[in-house]
Amino acid sequence: MLARAACGLGIGLVAGVVGTAAITVSQLIAMRIQGRTPSRSPAKAVEKVFAIRAVDDPAEARLAQWVHWGYGTSWGSVRGLMTVFGLRGPWADTLHWGAVQGTALVMLPGLKVAPPVRQWGAGEVVLEGVHHAVYVTAVGLTSDALCRRLAAREEPRRIPWSLLLGGAVAESVRRRRARRAAPAIAALPEVARTWSRTVAERLPVGAGR
Repeated sequence: MLARAACGLGIGLVAGVVGTAAITVSQLIAMRIQGRTPSRSPAKAVEKVFAIRAVDDPAEARLAQWVHWGYGTSWGSVRGLMTVFGLRGPWADTLHWGAVQGTALVMLPGLKVAPPVRQWGAGEVVLEGVHHAVYVTAVGLTSDALCRRLAAREEPRRIPWSLLLGGAVAESVRRRRARRAAPAIAALPEVARTWSRTVAERLPVGAGR
């Protein structure tokens, strides 16, 4: 189970990078259409949690990008674990979307770095959901594909050493019994001949001879 979990984490991190790239493209398209600048909320959240502050605006923009990619990559590990433990496809994507979307709607407003959700407006909430749908779809497709590819290339499982040891002991006992039984088996023809001669000698001779 530990090995499977580690495999799921690795697959999820790779899928998380792919998903973060996908949502980045989605957000860039939306920002260009709406004429907005990239959000600094991720950087402000980290600054508030860890009591740090960027030295200037370019540094804060870089911090926001690092947080964006790290956050998206780490959420991929959740989907990777779901994949390796058998939860895949649309149902897994739906659960993953709910977790990511719900966290986004609660975390930033809770840290007071974004307005409360009731002030966002329906269009903003829907757009956020679309971005996260793009993310979880990319993560899910990548995670499931990597898991299937890994399963197809999986080497045959090794036989446990305890089973090999038990088989060796059983084979040794069988050979020892066979060696003990060999003289008795070899003596059977002689015993049969002796028995037939004894029976022939004890049979009565015919009267007419």
